[in-house]
Amino acid sequence: MGERVETGTTSPDGIRYLLRLVHGDVERNGDWMDLFTGSLESLDAAAHPRSCAHLLATGLASTRLEFSGDADPTSINLIHWVNNTQVAFLWNDANGIHQVMSVDMLSCKHRFLTHSATDVNSFIFASDGSLLFDALIPRALGAVDSRSLMSA
Repeated sequence: MGERVETGTTSPDGIRYLLRLVHGDVERNGDWMDLFTGSLESLDAAAHPRSCAHLLATGLASTRLEFSGDADPTSINLIHWVNNTQVAFLWNDANGIHQVMSVDMLSCKHRFLTHSATDVNSFIFASDGSLLFDALIPRALGAVDSRSLMSA
């Protein structure tokens, strides 16, 4: 479970392939990540990939992670096959918080699998399909920052 994808690979059952293409958008100050998929059932089918996701990364993510939102579309953000038709990867939500996003390679629908209040740092899928992820616990309301105590 959770086979990682670099720039292109096949599904665990070997029937689908996935390609990631990234290109900049100066006007929108970001980068687009396009995911293409196709069937490997025949040579003709493989020769006709279809666009399955068109996602914009603006680089407005948290700076607490080793890579920020501008790295979302790059190869350091590994894509994992969840099963034979679905992939998952880290992507920024509307608040600039890294979440786990999935894309179904058949329906081309994408959705966030997590809704964490803080950045998701990493994730894996257990053998039963459960999503396990690493995220910091949100700071409690009224908590004192130890850095402010040191400067007092």
